[in-house]
Amino acid sequence: MPYRMKCPEYRRLLTLYADATGDLWELTSMLADAATSYESDAFARAWEQCESARQFCADIREQMYEHLERHHCALNLNSGGTVRQ
Repeated sequence: MPYRMKCPEYRRLLTLYADATGDLWELTSMLADAATSYESDAFARAWEQCESARQFCADIREQMYEHLERHHCALNLNSGGTVRQ
């Protein structure tokens, strides 16, 4: 049975991270396309977008680590009514 995260803030961060990594994946696909483009600055623009998205993912990941360190909510995973500590 899958675990359910009780902490709404951590769940929010996980959702935000999932969305951000999906965006990064799309941007890296665009970067690959830009590498074959005849437009002179297409690759540089795509690279900057990828780097910005990568940094955003890193920032969210850092927020997740900080939250877990302060809140310890990962220790309270709930599966079928059983709290694990």
